[in-house]
Amino acid sequence: MPQIGPHTGAAPAARRAHAAGADRHTPACPDPARTATVRATQDAAGRWDVVVDLDAAGPRGELDVLRARIVGDVVQRLAGSALGEPPSGRVVAVAPVTLSVGLTARVVLQDHDPLAVRLALLRCRPDEPAPLSPARLHRAEETLGRWRFKVAGWWHLPRAEPQDLGAVVEGLARDLDTSLALRTLQHLEADHGVPSGSKFTTFTLLDRVLGLDLGRLIGTI
Repeated sequence: MPQIGPHTGAAPAARRAHAAGADRHTPACPDPARTATVRATQDAAGRWDVVVDLDAAGPRGELDVLRARIVGDVVQRLAGSALGEPPSGRVVAVAPVTLSVGLTARVVLQDHDPLAVRLALLRCRPDEPAPLSPARLHRAEETLGRWRFKVAGWWHLPRAEPQDLGAVVEGLARDLDTSLALRTLQHLEADHGVPSGSKFTTFTLLDRVLGLDLGRLIGTI
């Protein structure tokens, strides 16, 4: 079985995703008055405690609060997964959400699938401002629907070992880099050289941390 610990080498899909996304990381310049924090600590018994601090700074919008809670949920999921551990004891800053002209928080929250919004927000590292626009939200909804359909199709095929996720694990442990995890899935989806059974196990393994309910259509098609 391939290793998925933080010190393993990245699989081709993960390496390509890392290279493709390297130039997307610009220096984070969040508004300090709208920056929340997330801290994960582990006690002597191995139990994890995840604290989302929304009072570290001034008032913030509904989407800023939502993003902070999503990051906290990812940390909690990571702590209970086979993909390593969150950065224990370190405070992770969660930058604010930015909206395109004409887009409001009410439209985002009421007119879009909550898990598509989650996907759109997870495309950025927590310390980077998360831009939302109608196009980004539409793309997230299309991606979510397509991945669920493909996962349901792959479910019928013989299982295979997951791809080596060493680079993804390192990114999650270092700074909760969910953007690398999502880029890895995008490249894996398009890689015709990877068996569908391996795609299934890799997608479902990462979904335990990302929380996108990619298995929703399993058994229905």
